[in-house]
Amino acid sequence: MLIFFVKNLVCFLLLLSATTFIGCSHHASVKADYDLTGSALDHIRIFQKEKLAKGGNLLVVPFSAGENVESSDELDRVSLTIVKGIADVLADKDQPFKLMVQDDVQKTGFVIKGRITRIEQKNSSIKPWQAKKRKFSLYVEGMILEVDSEEVLAKFSLVKTTQEQKNWFEGLGYAMGEEIGRFLLTTVSK
Repeated sequence: MLIFFVKNLVCFLLLLSATTFIGCSHHASVKADYDLTGSALDHIRIFQKEKLAKGGNLLVVPFSAGENVESSDELDRVSLTIVKGIADVLADKDQPFKLMVQDDVQKTGFVIKGRITRIEQKNSSIKPWQAKKRKFSLYVEGMILEVDSEEVLAKFSLVKTTQEQKNWFEGLGYAMGEEIGRFLLTTVSK
């Protein structure tokens, strides 16, 4: 009789703990928003604000691979999403900066050049009953140059991090591009 009671108690405790773990893991994975960290304005140094404040024609060269970063199709897509983020912020016709394309290089007053210095994906400690979450980090640095004098007007370095289930480097690149575009708009005197 005692053996029967102990076996049933063990089965009951296993069933109870399994339902508790399943219930807790369900509540932990109901996060819909993307949690981005890092801010562009914390990592920008302006050398010639008065020249940058006038606005003008701007060419954004797609960011290249940094020293320890391997060139790949994924890196090219991330680089283009950075450019798209900048372009989307500066898309309004009333903005002081007009984004130029490669064909109009002669009319360009400013150039943004940059490189992706690090691209990381780390798996967080994963419990078997939870969905996989990975930490994505993107590091870029660049500069804003005046074309005529070839003078560096500003330098920046940005870091963005998010924790998601799917590959999200392109989203990080787009968010960085938006911050660079917003930074440009804040430098303009009105």
